[in-house]
Amino acid sequence: MTLKATTDNITTLVATKLTGALPALDASALTGIVAGPLTGASDPTVSTNPSGAGIVYENTTSGQLFICTDADTDNNTWLNVGSGSGDVWQFQGTIEGYIAGGNVVGGSAQNLIQKFLFSSNTTATNLGDIQTISYLTAGTSSSTHGYVAGGNPVTTRIEKFQFSTSNNATSHGNLQVNCHQMAGQSSRTHGYITGGDAPFNDDIKKFSFSSNVTSTNIGTISANTKNLVGLSGSDHGYIAGGTHGGTPYQINDIERFAYASDGNASDIGTLITARSSASGSTSSTDGFVHAGDISGSQTATIEKFSLSSGTTSAGHGNATGARTGTAGSSSTTDGYASGGQTSVNITAIDKYGYASNTTAASHGDLVLVGLIPSGHQY
Repeated sequence: MTLKATTDNITTLVATKLTGALPALDASALTGIVAGPLTGASDPTVSTNPSGAGIVYENTTSGQLFICTDADTDNNTWLNVGSGSGDVWQFQGTIEGYIAGGNVVGGSAQNLIQKFLFSSNTTATNLGDIQTISYLTAGTSSSTHGYVAGGNPVTTRIEKFQFSTSNNATSHGNLQVNCHQMAGQSSRTHGYITGGDAPFNDDIKKFSFSSNVTSTNIGTISANTKNLVGLSGSDHGYIAGGTHGGTPYQINDIERFAYASDGNASDIGTLITARSSASGSTSSTDGFVHAGDISGSQTATIEKFSLSSGTTSAGHGNATGARTGTAGSSSTTDGYASGGQTSVNITAIDKYGYASNTTAASHGDLVLVGLIPSGHQY
């Protein structure tokens, strides 16, 4: 007797007994199918356009994976999935900017840690205090903490404070020597301190975010330099401008050094105009240098340069006013410059978009004036 196979009377089915070709299957009702991954021989850029958020991109050269968290034509946000341990890192913050310490012209330094929201134009609030009243410090940022190194009164200390809760800074080790007027850069795992004075130096110093230790020298920049701007890319640290002992006194060099291997910095370009005592921000593709001193006069100009190629910078609009001694913070879409001075101390927080060349807009005020504090982002 032969039975017709139906859903009701099939209890088991051995694959080896199946012969012939299966009929075409209708996939029109399938759901939850995600496209990708996209692939390419280099990392994605803001103009690598996916079909939507959640798309995965693979760098077929390095093996690194990226996920698009915000799909916006030619202004996409790609997050690096990390080293395989589940961690995600980007230098730019998404929630808040921070400044720590600072000086008051005609007065005294202060030790306040202030924070402000990226999403709204408001007055900053007090998060806590660094341990020592100081200014001329260098700031670096991990994904969870801000780090404040050196400063005036001249010191070797490195302190850290947590972004997510109100708290005072705690000790996190020391620089090898006293230092102030230097620049700070941040990788996913380490903070870097470049140049500085007391003693005047060309060092690139490195310290771990994960342990409380003394920093180590890993290389040099091109000359003894102070009052320089520090910027952070995904795989390199950058310095721009500053002052040194030669002629001319101010310099316009843009240099970078690799995070992956210890070594010296190399020259990759120049600023339009030599300047010092400026601040910086970085997008995923470009570095921005904001205001500062040019030949003894304060400037409001903002310059922009590519992180990936050695070129002369280009103009990118202006600050809300000429000033020196600001602190830089970076979100994924905008750069921020806080505090500083004109002929008087100022509390202004400036905001400028990475995507358009326009004059910066006011983004609120600090609780206290801050001249030459350290800048951070979360």
